[in-house]
Amino acid sequence: MAEVSSVTKSNVLDIGIWSRAETWAGRSLPVLASLGLLAALLIVSQTIPEVTYNFADYVKAELTKMGADPTAQVIDFPMLGEAKAATAGGVPTFPANLSALDGKPVAIIGFMAPYDQIDDMTHCMIMPAYVGCYFCQPPSLSQVVFARQKDRGKDKKAYIDEPVLVAGKLMLYKKGSDHPGHLSQFLYVIEDASIKAYNGPAAPKKAAAVHAAGTPAPTTTPNRLNRAPTPPGQPAPAK
Repeated sequence: MAEVSSVTKSNVLDIGIWSRAETWAGRSLPVLASLGLLAALLIVSQTIPEVTYNFADYVKAELTKMGADPTAQVIDFPMLGEAKAATAGGVPTFPANLSALDGKPVAIIGFMAPYDQIDDMTHCMIMPAYVGCYFCQPPSLSQVVFARQKDRGKDKKAYIDEPVLVAGKLMLYKKGSDHPGHLSQFLYVIEDASIKAYNGPAAPKKAAAVHAAGTPAPTTTPNRLNRAPTPPGQPAPAK
C-alpha cells in the first residue's frame, strides 16, 4: 500500500506541475503573440519608405491631369504683390524671382472673375479672393492676373464658382506691348491658360475681397477695375 501511495503522490505532483505549466503558457500566449506581432510590424515599418507631403508634387500631378505643363513654377499672390507701381510714364518694377519667370510656364491658385462677358470666361481675371460682385472692393493691380484661355473661339468657357488652378505662360507688363491684357493695364498675363477647379491642399476659402493694405478705396464706379476701354479685337462688354 505504501508503494501505491508513493506512486500516486508522485503522479499527482507531476500532474500539478504540468497543469501549472499549461496554465502559464495559456495565459502568456496572447502576450507573446502580441509581442511577436509588434516586432514583425516594427521590422516591416523599417522597410517601407516614409511618405512625405509635398505641395509641389501634388500640384504637378494636378497639372498633368489637366494637360498643362507639369514643370510650371507655382507662384502666389503675395509674390505678385511685391511688384512696385510704375512712375508716371514708366513701367512697374518686378522682383528678380518674378522677372526670371517672364515667358515661362507658371501656375497659380485663385478665383475667377469676369472680364467683359459673364457667360464666357475665355478672357477672365484671376484674383486672390472670392468676389461675389467684382465691381465691389477690387484688389490692387498687383493682385490681379489677366488669363486668356487656350483653344479660344471653339467653345465658351464656363465660370467656375470655386477655387481654380490656372496654368500657362506668364507675361509681365512691358511698355509698348500689344497684348490685350497689357493694353488694359494688367501687370500680369497668363497666356494660353488651362483652368480647372481646385480643392486640394492650400485651396483658398471663399471670402469677400478686400483692398490690399495701403490701397485707397475707389471713389468712382470702376470699369473693369478702372482700366482702359476694351482694346480692339476684344469682346464687347456684356449687355
